[in-house]
Amino acid sequence: MSTNMKLKEELLEGILEAVEMEDFDKENYQYDWPLFSSDMEDGDDGMGLDSIDSLELAVLIETKYEIKVKDEDFKILRSIDQVADFIEARKG
Repeated sequence: MSTNMKLKEELLEGILEAVEMEDFDKENYQYDWPLFSSDMEDGDDGMGLDSIDSLELAVLIETKYEIKVKDEDFKILRSIDQVADFIEARKG
Protein backbone atom coordinates (compact mmCIF):
# COMPACT_ATOMS: atom_id res chain seq x y z
CA MET A 1 0.00 0.00 0.00
CA SER A 2 1.36 3.40 -0.97
CA THR A 3 2.10 6.05 1.63
CA ASN A 4 -0.50 8.32 0.01
CA MET A 5 -3.21 5.63 0.22
CA LYS A 6 -2.28 4.94 3.85
CA LEU A 7 -2.59 8.67 4.58
CA LYS A 8 -6.01 8.82 2.90
CA GLU A 9 -7.28 5.88 4.94
CA GLU A 10 -5.91 7.49 8.10
CA LEU A 11 -7.61 10.77 7.21
CA LEU A 12 -10.94 9.07 6.53
CA GLU A 13 -10.82 7.32 9.91
CA GLY A 14 -9.74 10.51 11.68
CA ILE A 15 -12.46 12.65 10.10
CA LEU A 16 -15.20 10.12 10.80
CA GLU A 17 -14.09 9.91 14.42
CA ALA A 18 -13.77 13.69 14.82
CA VAL A 19 -17.25 14.40 13.46
CA GLU A 20 -18.77 11.31 15.10
CA MET A 21 -20.02 9.60 11.93
CA GLU A 22 -19.74 6.00 13.10
CA ASP A 23 -22.40 4.73 10.66
CA PHE A 24 -20.75 6.17 7.55
CA ASP A 25 -20.20 3.65 4.72
CA LYS A 26 -16.43 3.96 4.45
CA GLU A 27 -16.05 0.75 2.44
CA ASN A 28 -17.63 2.38 -0.62
CA TYR A 29 -16.25 5.89 -0.11
CA GLN A 30 -14.19 7.40 -2.93
CA TYR A 31 -11.41 9.75 -1.82
CA ASP A 32 -12.22 12.28 -4.54
CA TRP A 33 -15.83 12.73 -3.35
CA PRO A 34 -16.66 16.09 -1.74
CA LEU A 35 -16.19 16.46 2.00
CA PHE A 36 -18.59 19.39 2.41
CA SER A 37 -22.29 19.57 1.66
CA SER A 38 -21.74 23.00 0.07
CA ASP A 39 -19.75 21.26 -2.72
CA MET A 40 -22.35 18.57 -3.35
CA GLU A 41 -25.04 18.70 -5.99
CA ASP A 42 -28.28 16.71 -5.86
CA GLY A 43 -27.47 13.03 -6.07
CA ASP A 44 -23.77 13.48 -5.25
CA ASP A 45 -22.08 11.10 -2.90
CA GLY A 46 -19.83 12.50 -0.24
CA MET A 47 -19.62 13.15 3.49
CA GLY A 48 -21.85 16.20 3.70
CA LEU A 49 -19.74 17.98 6.31
CA ASP A 50 -20.70 21.49 7.45
CA SER A 51 -18.77 24.54 8.66
CA ILE A 52 -18.51 23.21 12.22
CA ASP A 53 -17.02 19.99 10.84
CA SER A 54 -14.45 22.06 8.94
CA LEU A 55 -13.12 23.22 12.30
CA GLU A 56 -12.81 19.59 13.38
CA LEU A 57 -10.87 18.90 10.18
CA ALA A 58 -8.52 21.80 10.90
CA VAL A 59 -7.92 20.57 14.46
CA LEU A 60 -7.22 17.06 13.15
CA ILE A 61 -4.65 18.34 10.64
CA GLU A 62 -3.03 20.67 13.16
CA THR A 63 -2.78 18.16 16.01
CA LYS A 64 -2.03 14.94 14.14
CA TYR A 65 0.18 16.32 11.38
CA GLU A 66 1.45 19.51 13.05
CA ILE A 67 0.43 21.66 10.09
CA LYS A 68 -1.25 25.03 10.55
CA VAL A 69 -4.45 25.37 8.50
CA LYS A 70 -5.29 28.91 7.41
CA ASP A 71 -8.76 30.09 6.41
CA GLU A 72 -7.74 30.33 2.76
CA ASP A 73 -6.59 26.68 2.81
CA PHE A 74 -10.20 25.54 3.02
CA LYS A 75 -10.70 26.63 -0.58
CA ILE A 76 -8.52 23.70 -1.64
CA LEU A 77 -9.36 21.18 1.09
CA ARG A 78 -12.52 19.89 -0.57
CA SER A 79 -11.87 16.11 -0.68
CA ILE A 80 -9.70 13.59 1.13
CA ASP A 81 -7.49 13.46 -1.99
CA GLN A 82 -6.88 17.20 -1.68
CA VAL A 83 -6.32 17.04 2.09
CA ALA A 84 -3.74 14.26 1.61
CA ASP A 85 -1.96 16.29 -1.10
CA PHE A 86 -2.01 19.37 1.18
CA ILE A 87 -0.43 17.42 4.06
CA GLU A 88 2.22 15.82 1.84
CA ALA A 89 3.14 19.19 0.30
CA ARG A 90 3.49 20.84 3.72
CA LYS A 91 5.42 17.92 5.23
CA GLY A 92 7.61 17.73 2.11
